[in-house]
Amino acid sequence: IMEIAVATGDLIHPLQIERGASAGLIQSKGQKFADTLPGIRAKTDEKLSAYKHLLAGIGAGAMPKLKAAVDDAEAKLAGLAELRAKADRFSIPAGESSAFFSATIAKLLVVINTSTKYNSDAAIEKDMMNYLVFLNAKENAGQERALSMPVFVANKVEPAQLLAILAKIHQQEAYLELFLNSATEQEKTALRTVLGGEAAQEVQRMRGIMAERSAQGGFEVDSTVWFKRSTDRINGLYEVEQLVARDINSDAATLLANNRTLL
Repeated sequence: IMEIAVATGDLIHPLQIERGASAGLIQSKGQKFADTLPGIRAKTDEKLSAYKHLLAGIGAGAMPKLKAAVDDAEAKLAGLAELRAKADRFSIPAGESSAFFSATIAKLLVVINTSTKYNSDAAIEKDMMNYLVFLNAKENAGQERALSMPVFVANKVEPAQLLAILAKIHQQEAYLELFLNSATEQEKTALRTVLGGEAAQEVQRMRGIMAERSAQGGFEVDSTVWFKRSTDRINGLYEVEQLVARDINSDAATLLANNRTLL
């Protein structure tokens, strides 16, 4: 079950990056991200292939609710090629492109949530639910990155855009606070290191510029710099995500060993 969750999380990460870069490409009409997006898409394809391979090997037929969640996610993923083609032609608004990725990621998060239902140990289930809480925090950070891309490209923000971005900031902070309530000391230290790091401080600085100049615009923040520093911060969160997954696998292995000893 944890293998499914990790493979799904590994796919979500590049999808989050591709979402932000696609928004930048579309909003700038190809002036930005045209050189980096092919590599980002290749990483998404690599993780998508690994995800499909794992699911094919496990076979979710004996877990009907999980199979339904996987099928729903795959139905959304099937539209990825068409979305990319539209992005390359600039025939889709940046917001609509980001919404596609967000909806797809939401379906993948349902896969992880559903997979936890097939675990029989209460302690492991609690750990997996906290893992899911962290993934939701990271997804809100990814949505903030994507929503801010068109703003920094245009050098202005509409009131509705600002409200949406602020909502994502508040939501990720709430999820992170919830995660910290149940995290191990090592996980707490790792997260606080990321949130106190240079990339996070730069993200906070650019957030402040957007908020302070929201009425008149003129942020003078390079969208590629926003993307890089926001991505650096999210990559740090991804490292914490992997740490949490390793901790759960370790706990599950210990539980299995103890059960065998009892037998």
